[in-house]
Amino acid sequence: MNGGAQIGRNCRIHAGVNIGQSEGGVPQIGDNVYLGPGAKLFGGITIGDNAQIGANAVVSRSVPPNSVVSGPYAQVISRVRNVGTESALKPLPAPDGGPRAEDDLDSTVDEMVMRVLKREIHGLIAEMMGQTFDEAGIDSFALISLRSAIETESNRKISDDGWSQIQSLSGIRQLASLELRQEATALDTFADFKPADASNNISHSLPIGKATKRYSIGMPQMAVSGLSESWLFKETGDIHWNMLAAFLGRKSNEICDDAGNRLYATFARVRIKIDGTLRDFCESQNMEIEGKLSRFGANLFFSEQTLIAPDARAEIQTMSSFAMHMAAKDNTALRRGSPLIGNPEALPSLSQLPGFAEEYKAERNRNDDRHLFKTTYEILPPHDINGVGLLYFAAYPSIFDICIEQHEGRGFLGSTSVSFRDISYIANARPDDELSMVLHQRSEEQGVIRHFGSIFRTRDKQRMAAIESHRRRVS
Repeated sequence: MNGGAQIGRNCRIHAGVNIGQSEGGVPQIGDNVYLGPGAKLFGGITIGDNAQIGANAVVSRSVPPNSVVSGPYAQVISRVRNVGTESALKPLPAPDGGPRAEDDLDSTVDEMVMRVLKREIHGLIAEMMGQTFDEAGIDSFALISLRSAIETESNRKISDDGWSQIQSLSGIRQLASLELRQEATALDTFADFKPADASNNISHSLPIGKATKRYSIGMPQMAVSGLSESWLFKETGDIHWNMLAAFLGRKSNEICDDAGNRLYATFARVRIKIDGTLRDFCESQNMEIEGKLSRFGANLFFSEQTLIAPDARAEIQTMSSFAMHMAAKDNTALRRGSPLIGNPEALPSLSQLPGFAEEYKAERNRNDDRHLFKTTYEILPPHDINGVGLLYFAAYPSIFDICIEQHEGRGFLGSTSVSFRDISYIANARPDDELSMVLHQRSEEQGVIRHFGSIFRTRDKQRMAAIESHRRRVS
């Protein structure tokens, strides 16, 4: 702590708090104020009595009494309840000289964290607690779902900075127990949240978490084999992203974590099931897409979208998380992030991880040694790479198809049409990477050819995606 301040009575100031001083004077801190770890206060402001400043909040303007603020812009997210003459954060003595209420809270939070760890990590034993995640066999997606489960169970958020530092399950236990205890004593609900700038909200005539879009199918939506699958991936991905932005109450380019880092949606799985094939969606027909968004914690978002046309229908399921780019255009420098959520009640979290995500977790851990066919693919950056320098999620189907046609023979793609596609995204690639496609399984029944394969980075043999594809022969 540095700078200067006038500090009232019964204040609780955590390590790492930075109190600044400016020409406008020193901060005036009232009575019963809580300053969370890493909070930064500028000079010349007033922190009202009973205010509670969340971890890593940056406070550059005065905070009203009885307010709870959080985030890089110190937004007021709730009001302190039951304010009396003593601090709501002051540990309360238990009757008869027993343990403090705060000690009881420590125990309750730690039991909850351990309960989630045991439920989410199958076969958890004591030796795994001190191992690194790699040693314990816990991959990046398992960590995302684990964090979401802890946050959902507690109805509280763990800081991104703290989460990024942990290396083991014991680290998760210690971090979660510490931060959730602090949050449980410091924060109320988000019921009083108002976006800092209402103009940032996406215009939306439907309830949060829903979307409807109508089209007259024309050439922009078409391809030689019917409705363009590339267009479909991009369009439904955009609808998913817009529903998500509407829930967060921000424009897509303003979505950030609690430290102000910009976040990007990263798709983990996309599955398309068509009643018929893409050929059944015809030019000049009217088509409608209806979407519904759900979430598990603050990190995993799911959408279900339905395409309806006169002669065709399709169901699209999508799962995404968030990442920040630590270095420009480098897929090895991605870090998972958790977005600021203004009003969680607008889209309540699911109580448990959906089966769609559980299947994805199992696929990530699959090691299929069947090799019916193998070929390479050289990335075409203008087509395959997105605006932040990573392999575009909508490029995976065409990459897979180009490789499959080498196995099936020239003309295969033109004589068939997609009826099913399921892609699990596991890793990414640089624009100069070479890719490998390995076909694990092929079958054909009643004119439907089924392929299951994987895409790898050639340089390090990292599995990037698992793809199941069904194509029906057409005349």
